[in-house]
Amino acid sequence: MHDWVKQGVLLATRLSEWSLLKAVRQGLMYSLPLVLIGAICTLLLNFPLLESFKGVSLPWGGLWGDILRGIRHGTLSIISLTVLIGVSHAIFSSDKSLESSSHIAAILVVLGSYLLFIGSDSSEWLTLLSNQGLFLSINFALLVSYLFLWLYRHRLIRFRLYTHNPDDLFHGMLKLIEPAFWVFVIVALLKALGGSYLSGEVNLAPVSDFLSGLPFYLAGVLYQMGVSIFWFGGFHGNNLLEPVMLEVFGAFRAMNQELISLGGLPEWILTREFFEVFVHVGGTGATLSLLIALWLKGSRGGTAHLAKLSLLPALFNINELLIFGLPIIFNPFFLIPFLLAPLLFLSTSYLAMEMGWVPLVTHEVSWTTPIFIGGYIATGSLAGSILQGVNLILGFFLYLPFVVAYERYRHQSSEGVLHALAIEVSEGRIDQSVSILSLKDERGALSRELVGDLSSALLRRSSELFVLFQPQVAYDGRVVGAEALFRWRHEREGMIPPPLGIRLAEEAGLMDGLGSFIIESGFKEKAKWEREGKGDLWLSLNLSVAQIENPQLPQEIERLAREQGIDLKGVKFELTETAAFTQTQEICEGLMAIKALGARLAIDDFGMGASSLFYIKEFGVEIIKLDRVLVEDILSDANSRGIVASVATLCKELHLSLIAEFVENAEQVEILHKLGCSLFQGYHFAPPLSSQAFDDFLSQRATL
Repeated sequence: MHDWVKQGVLLATRLSEWSLLKAVRQGLMYSLPLVLIGAICTLLLNFPLLESFKGVSLPWGGLWGDILRGIRHGTLSIISLTVLIGVSHAIFSSDKSLESSSHIAAILVVLGSYLLFIGSDSSEWLTLLSNQGLFLSINFALLVSYLFLWLYRHRLIRFRLYTHNPDDLFHGMLKLIEPAFWVFVIVALLKALGGSYLSGEVNLAPVSDFLSGLPFYLAGVLYQMGVSIFWFGGFHGNNLLEPVMLEVFGAFRAMNQELISLGGLPEWILTREFFEVFVHVGGTGATLSLLIALWLKGSRGGTAHLAKLSLLPALFNINELLIFGLPIIFNPFFLIPFLLAPLLFLSTSYLAMEMGWVPLVTHEVSWTTPIFIGGYIATGSLAGSILQGVNLILGFFLYLPFVVAYERYRHQSSEGVLHALAIEVSEGRIDQSVSILSLKDERGALSRELVGDLSSALLRRSSELFVLFQPQVAYDGRVVGAEALFRWRHEREGMIPPPLGIRLAEEAGLMDGLGSFIIESGFKEKAKWEREGKGDLWLSLNLSVAQIENPQLPQEIERLAREQGIDLKGVKFELTETAAFTQTQEICEGLMAIKALGARLAIDDFGMGASSLFYIKEFGVEIIKLDRVLVEDILSDANSRGIVASVATLCKELHLSLIAEFVENAEQVEILHKLGCSLFQGYHFAPPLSSQAFDDFLSQRATL
């Protein structure tokens, strides 16, 4: 990769990490539902094959067209307002100085000051609430939100209320009064000093005159650059430059038709339909090419999924889902191709028509006409469709390296988030009562994307999901069994730490499906052992609280065992002490039903808890696995050795098997054996192994 390319990617990465742009991207995401609904209504209202649609009467006397226009107005007419609220919310949510209970009130301050700034007395104020006011609303939200936070931190009046709840809503609202007051004062001053210019009509006649005096091709290039730049910056470029389009290019298609009617040949290449059919393929920025690149090279649960959702509207040149959902606006990774792709399409199309390879545009075409159909109708020739296809391919190759760079950036960003999240989950820093799927930051976003991928992988029985088997070994070296351990090799993120994968499955309600997959995989391995004369090996499987509380679990276990033809007496189900601590009626009934099938029960992470002793007494638990901390500290901590000795004595008196897992060296084995433990599991003997590797391990042990 050339140095300048590396520098460009590095710059784009740094810009993408900028907190302001992060807030803008999040704010744009909030508008997606309205954008999608509005886009669907726009498509139906402008559908090229349903011109009579608007006249169809509804049974209750209304018109379909009136309803669709009403929905479109109710959604797209407040897009800027939605983004303003979203950007403000993103900023306030990421700030630790402002209590979460104050976020709504702070957002209302920004909203109220925005309405003050644009002024309801202006003839343009409704326009500024729609997508044509995006640039103003985004920058206003950034400026005023950060201004509000600064004023909040430096407020002069400090309320001290000694109430039963010092963080009650009333107290929080009092603290917002002073910064809110100063925000309104400052915005009102700005409005008085210069805000009135917002309501003024922009005179584009000089722009039209300038372009009209240029060579035709150059005028088209400059016009298209203006449209793309405005769109990327948050303006609706097509609407903003509509007077220029009408003045400079608007009449030429009709003039071409008139020349043909007089027996002449068309002369004008650049027409409104030329831009709509051959330049804006998939919408402004030629984003149908981007969509294909995302579909082929994007992450399956992220950008590729967005591309699939965007395909249908993009075929009709409606690209708001990509503009707002990716997003393209203010996204430094897509600035260059977003500007260059339309210019490339304009140049190739202009050249093809100038050289006579493709007929000039002589027919009126709706801007929502799909690709290939529009090219044929506009030119009256199949060559027009072929030209659209050539442009589509060229645009794909132009967007492709930028999509790859963007995906690489997303992957690198998510790697750090994934690592931090996995540590927080495995070390218990995120309490079980807190849903990681509901987190409003990068951790939550990544978690939700991973859950989508996990659900898809389960439905497809993807090879991303698999089970490994870690041997359980006696002190004399005999292999007595193995524990089935779930693993997930994500196509983009790599190996997902098991505690995180299980936590995601539990929160998303996928644990039944995932648990069934693990049990089935384990039973298949157990059946193979029995066929090969290794039926004395036991199989260990973990059960979560969610699984045990499912009344269908015993029937599922029985069904899978019957399908594989195994004896459940050689299977032990491990209940974590966390699950054992939850003594619900559903868990008790579930364990009794599993025990009735002939399976054995074990308690994992045993630490002499009262709940664990209860299950030993009530359900005949036969196996205990020592808590990881006890094993890890066995060499250095006398208390750990004392606890292990006590547990070993208990197991001996109750005729229970005792297993020490996470054993990593011979010294631990010797001390644990002296204390009364004779079964072991850990990397000292073997890591979790594939089915074939486990067979090899058994063969090696048999020759010792």
